[in-house]
Amino acid sequence: MGSIAIVAIERRRLSIVATLLLTLATFGCTASGSPTNDLGSDDDVTIVNLNVLHGLFCGGEACRLTDRISLLFGLLEQAKCPDVVTLQEVSSAVETELQQRVASLCDGAYQLGFEKVNGLDDAVILSRYAQLTLQALPLFGGFRHALRAEIDHPAGPLLIFTTHLASGSDGANDPCGDQCPSECTAAGAKTKRQCQAVQLGELVSADRAPDALTLITGDFNASPTDPEYLGLKALGWIDTYAEAGNPECNASGGEGCTSGRESDLTALESTDSGLVERIDFVFSLPPTNSQGSCAGTIEAAGDPDDDGQRTGPFAHQPNPLAASCGPTPEAICWPSDHSGVQADLGCAK
Repeated sequence: MGSIAIVAIERRRLSIVATLLLTLATFGCTASGSPTNDLGSDDDVTIVNLNVLHGLFCGGEACRLTDRISLLFGLLEQAKCPDVVTLQEVSSAVETELQQRVASLCDGAYQLGFEKVNGLDDAVILSRYAQLTLQALPLFGGFRHALRAEIDHPAGPLLIFTTHLASGSDGANDPCGDQCPSECTAAGAKTKRQCQAVQLGELVSADRAPDALTLITGDFNASPTDPEYLGLKALGWIDTYAEAGNPECNASGGEGCTSGRESDLTALESTDSGLVERIDFVFSLPPTNSQGSCAGTIEAAGDPDDDGQRTGPFAHQPNPLAASCGPTPEAICWPSDHSGVQADLGCAK
């Protein structure tokens, strides 16, 4: 992997009490025996990805962070409490909000995986099943990284990567330059972000297990026509949203787009979409040895099996949980300046 230094931080095993609670949640009940919030089937693997917006520069208490997390939690419950939720742009304030409130999400079904890297743009992996390991993987430039988790899913092992590649604010399009790592130079990467995509591809390729379904998510700050995306697709990565037959981004109306909304209260309190590009993805790599593993078959768009879980956009409509939304005291309209992506992957052998 060239100059990539992998910082692996092994997660300690859950305590007896935590394991008991997690097991109870997995089987659809809490410690008191009451049912959880309509958890999805163990026969599929379901995942949601969202850049959650740190809100550090938009005022209004991080752009009404508490209200935005409440809306996010409501939308996750509406989506049947997916097995895995990956979030980017997790600042210290967002992390604190999530840690304090995660027990209220889907009746405590989730384990929260977090490793602080910079306190501004970190990542979180929420999972309904035990995270056996958690690792922070640095990318070129030092600020950006990927968070990796191994998850003990009943349908077979899952390997999850989530990341937020460089944006214009930290020199995404700056030349890779004299400090360009050898693997990036060899791949022909011309910019910092292209180098980060090359490194991410190498990390996944080196770490991929033959019996694990691998899912790679995040805000890539690159569209399907950009070199970063095309290079990863060339490695066999499957864009689940596109593979399912969903429409490509239409900038004139925002359909199929995930980014472009202004990161301020005016935009988050408006019903206008404001989205103009698709840069947030859930990629999949099915196991090469499917025996005992989830095959990762991507459900077609529109939820054809009618189980309430789908492959397509997430948080793409103004607050569907409230009669109306807008400035305080009304409900917030959007949980983030991005919309998200969700995927439903079948595990039939």
